[in-house]
Formats: sequence, structure tokens, C-alpha cells
Amino acid sequence: MKRIIKMSFISLMIMMLVVGCSENVDPKTYVNDVVKQSEKKQSYSFEGSSKIKMRYTGAVVDKGIGSNLLNDFLEDFTVKYEGVVSQEPEQMEVTLSMKSGGEHPYEVEMPLVVTDQDVYFQLPTMDSFQMPKSLEDTYIKVDANQDKGKDTQKKEEQFTSLINDVTMIIIDHLEEDKYYEEIPATAVPAAEGVEIDQAIKVSLDNASITTFLQDSFEQIGLEILDLIEQKYMDTLGISNPQMKVAKEAIEKTQEQLDKSLANMDDFIQIDKLDMIYAADVNKFITYQGSDADITFKGKDGDLRIVASTNTSYTNLNQEPQFKIGIPEDTLNWKEVEDFFNDIEVPSLSKEDKKDSSI
Repeated sequence: MKRIIKMSFISLMIMMLVVGCSENVDPKTYVNDVVKQSEKKQSYSFEGSSKIKMRYTGAVVDKGIGSNLLNDFLEDFTVKYEGVVSQEPEQMEVTLSMKSGGEHPYEVEMPLVVTDQDVYFQLPTMDSFQMPKSLEDTYIKVDANQDKGKDTQKKEEQFTSLINDVTMIIIDHLEEDKYYEEIPATAVPAAEGVEIDQAIKVSLDNASITTFLQDSFEQIGLEILDLIEQKYMDTLGISNPQMKVAKEAIEKTQEQLDKSLANMDDFIQIDKLDMIYAADVNKFITYQGSDADITFKGKDGDLRIVASTNTSYTNLNQEPQFKIGIPEDTLNWKEVEDFFNDIEVPSLSKEDKKDSSI
């Protein structure tokens, strides 16, 4: 469990490194520009995919059929997505398409629409499952209006501000010549029609991650706690005694982290971890991508993860090009439950029961 916690933290720090720079501007200034532009982003279209291959090796696979089924399921798992996001009107739509690999592949597709009032979705369609005719192409409507109020809305804005502020602290500790490489727009695998003015690539491995965490973890942690103490105590519901304990624990955490990092090669091997961010002339992010090949080592076996993501953004701050829109003919969840409750399931004969128990 301790190893999982440590690796989760290291993964978080890795993802926070993914920030670009353009026009030879230092990373902190660039991020500040991007954050400001993000606040102006009112609508956009997006499309992309995520691919993952996971493989367990060693004794963990030999212990039962479950692990082998998981290996089969994640042999080549792909998620494709496309959609539109708009702030005014407050509306998002996305169509997800998932496909597994292995000897028994399957495909699932599900469209989803979210507004400030409701959520609309279709039951996932699968090759191996015949959807009842009455539910085909029918959207289920769920009330999402929670009467947030001004206090809740203010907290949401504060959380967004907190994330931006924490990002700025981490960027302030990055050395540009160590982590960033400007790449030509032609090297970015973005979708057709995506505008790219500048792009950067971040490449990490065991050595660079170890150096960054050893040199910066304690200072970053203290600066984040100071930030929270100054601006976000009420937002996070943290008391003064809790803050004092957190600050005292930072130094001890650094000591434990240093010990773990000294043996990092024993429990994780990063063969590839590349990340690309690209932006248009207005410094709106128009592409994000990653490519990873990481092996987690354990006593009972190793877990190798090969993954990639590619997401492109277009039609920024233009008229939203919704394809689904707001569904008109819908069912509520109670109607769907009633429908399935009314389906008669044939009872098994004695012979069938005997066969099913084998």
C-alpha cells in the first residue's frame, strides 16, 4: 500500500510537469499566459483517442483465471471520443467508443449530453448484447439540477484558482533546459484542421524524475501549504492545527521519499514518457498528447503499461457545432427500471441448472 501511495504521488508530480513554453518565454510566464487564455475559452470542439496495453507477468498471472482474463481484456484497449463543450449555453456532448483487444474483443458505444439542468445518455450498445427495440436510440434523462447556489459556485471557482496557483508553484521550480524541447508543428500528430503555432515536448525518465523530486519536493510542498494557508483554508476546510501538522510532516515525508527514490529502479522502470502540448497564436491549447512505456516491478510479478493519448481542439470560441443537441424523446430512469423489471427471464430446467453449476 505504501508503494502504491508513493507511486501515485510521483505520477501526480510527473503530470504537473507537462507545461509548455513558446517564443523563448520562460515556462512560468508561458503557463500564466495559457491560464489567462483558458479563462477566456467559452466553447470548443474536441476529438481524440486513448490506447492502453497492460500486461501482467510472473506469478501473479498464474494464480487464477481472473488475472488472465484481465490480461486478455487490456491486451489492446482503445477509447475514442469526440464532442463539443460550451459555456453559454452551458452544454457538453460527447460520444464515447470503447474497444477491447485480446482473443474475445468487444465494442461499446455511448453518447452523452450534459446541461446545467439535466444529463442525457443512451444505454451502451454492445456487439454481444441486443438492445431491446424500444430502447434503441432512446435517451435516458436524469435531473442534474442541484440548485448549487452562489456559495457552491464560489467554491468551484476557488478550486479552479487553487489548481492554477499550484501549477504556477511547480513550474517555478522547473529548469527549462532540463525538461522542455520545442518541436516543429509538423511533428505534432494533431487532427486535420488544428491550428498549431508552437509546440513543446517533455521527455522524462527515472533519472530526471528522481532529480526533480529530490531537489524540489520539500520546497514545493511548503510553498503549496503557505498558499493554502493564505488563500484556501476555508475552501478546503482545513483548520490551523491541521495546517501545523501538515507542515511538520513535510520534512519527514522528504526523508521517506529520498529513501524510496534511491531504490526507484527496483520498483519502476520508465522506458518512455513523452508529452506534447501545442497552442495556436492566441495561446489556446489546441493539442495534448502523451506516449508512455512504464513497468511497475513487484515481488509476485511485473505490470507493464504502454499507453498513448491524443486530443485535438478546434472551433475555439466559435459558434458551437453540436451534433446531438438536446434530445427530445426521452425516458426517465424509473421508466427504464420498470421496463427491465417487466422482462420475464425463462426459468432453468434441472438439466440447465446442473450444466450452469459446472
